[in-house]
Amino acid sequence: MSSDSSHLLSPIWQKAVVAGTFWGALEIVLGSVLHNLMLPLAAGTFLSFAGVMIMTAISATNPQRGLYWRAALVCAMLKSVSPSAVILSPMIGIMLEGVMMELGVLLLGTNLWGLMLGGGLAVITVPTFKITRLFMMYGSSIYDLYISVFKISPNGINSTPNYWPVIGVGGLYLLFGFVAVFLGFSIGRKIKRTDWAIPQVCVTEWVVTPKKSILPFVYFLVHLVFLILFLTFTSKMPTYASLIIATVYIGVTMFFYPRTRFPFKRLGLTVPIVLFSYIVPLLSVGNLADFTWFENGTRIMMRAFLVVVSFAAIGSELGKPSVKGFFAGGFFQPAYMATSLAFNSLPEYMGRIKAFELRGGNPISQIRNLVNDTLAPGPRVKAEYPFILIVGQRGEGKTTFVHNLVNELADKNIDFTGFYALGQGEPHLRSGYQLVLLPENCSMQLSTRVGQAGSPSKSFVFNADAIREGEAKLLQAKEGEVVVIDEIGQLELNGGVWAQAFTQLVERRANPMVVTVRSINVDSIIRRWNIDNPVVVYIAKVAVRDVVDSLTR
Repeated sequence: MSSDSSHLLSPIWQKAVVAGTFWGALEIVLGSVLHNLMLPLAAGTFLSFAGVMIMTAISATNPQRGLYWRAALVCAMLKSVSPSAVILSPMIGIMLEGVMMELGVLLLGTNLWGLMLGGGLAVITVPTFKITRLFMMYGSSIYDLYISVFKISPNGINSTPNYWPVIGVGGLYLLFGFVAVFLGFSIGRKIKRTDWAIPQVCVTEWVVTPKKSILPFVYFLVHLVFLILFLTFTSKMPTYASLIIATVYIGVTMFFYPRTRFPFKRLGLTVPIVLFSYIVPLLSVGNLADFTWFENGTRIMMRAFLVVVSFAAIGSELGKPSVKGFFAGGFFQPAYMATSLAFNSLPEYMGRIKAFELRGGNPISQIRNLVNDTLAPGPRVKAEYPFILIVGQRGEGKTTFVHNLVNELADKNIDFTGFYALGQGEPHLRSGYQLVLLPENCSMQLSTRVGQAGSPSKSFVFNADAIREGEAKLLQAKEGEVVVIDEIGQLELNGGVWAQAFTQLVERRANPMVVTVRSINVDSIIRRWNIDNPVVVYIAKVAVRDVVDSLTR
């Protein structure tokens, strides 16, 4: 009926969770601010610098092979909480930085020299990966542009490529890496925390781990192979054939993967691609009347858009439940468990970073204070009561499941309180919801649809009296009394409706809880409220009596 995914992590994995979570918190907190500056490479450079510094600081007194790729893996997985549709590229970049740190200590040993080499190689991956991505998107046009800008013409007739700008940038980034390691090593020698043990969290899942399927793996390979073949042969195809293939692929992919449409809503991504695609061939032709520049520019633009769409589609397939399930067991179990622990700790780390205030004085001392404040072990609180998430799709019967559950609780004389919401109208276009307060079963109108257009969550007006009554039910629950909530969803994730009362209830940890959620929101809710040991119940496979039994054990 249930599977326990608990796994005792080794000390090196526990240390990697701490380093990776700190690094991931910096990526999330500082990343959006830096990206909004719109400075080329600035965000990636600073975040890579910070990642190398953090990994060095945490391992300064005891560098270990295997720590750095593990920390990078944890950080890369945390990057998946980014609202951006294009997350695969930065995740790959983070992993490359961890691998380069490993390469440094492998070549020169687990000492300062190994860390210096690894740090330099890690930071230099930022421009290297950027150039690789640009080459994938725009092909040899990137090299042609470079040659047209940086060339040596000693006699004014023949020109040869000038590679000194590349060497200079590479040397500068290598120096950045050395500085990051030096700062991290200085900070790490005075870090107060010496115990890297972390609380071991277990998520019990009552299976529908949805049905195991190889289709996501097949689709992943289809997208990957297609991308490789297209990038390999597009220059050998007629322009019209290349454009037709790219257009069909982009159209079909965007139809089946809604997430791939999001990048095209951002002018900051689409406009530079369009401009660059046409400017490069125009500079090469040098004649506006020669329309070959337009043909070549269109080919380059479609290639770039295809790369963006295929990466987003690949990321979507890797996020499917069956793929996650594959990585949750066997050889990959430690990585899966470490990632779960990191997601559990992320809100606390982000809160500490946001709360930190820079003051006057030695900047190294300030950074050390930030690291010490963030890495200070938090209180370990163990949940004494079960936290059950009733999971299903929209209209699948979550409320009916809860209704049957509270009837069972009443039959067994188990004290409970809370509420559930009865939908009015068709499941996929509700006209409103009625709030049923428990255990009295008295009802009142919770919300009413006021418009047909727009996002459904913004098309309802809520009854303030009903919300007050519902909040009172939650906040006045007696210790040990089962609390039933139907449901917690996107509105609460955005801080609305039941969010405040639910947060107090979770922090109080004084009640068994039964909460309905949609399948799409499960991970976000667990992370947002830092829920320990949740029991995830998929209603399609679990009987009501099994849930009641779990509440009475």
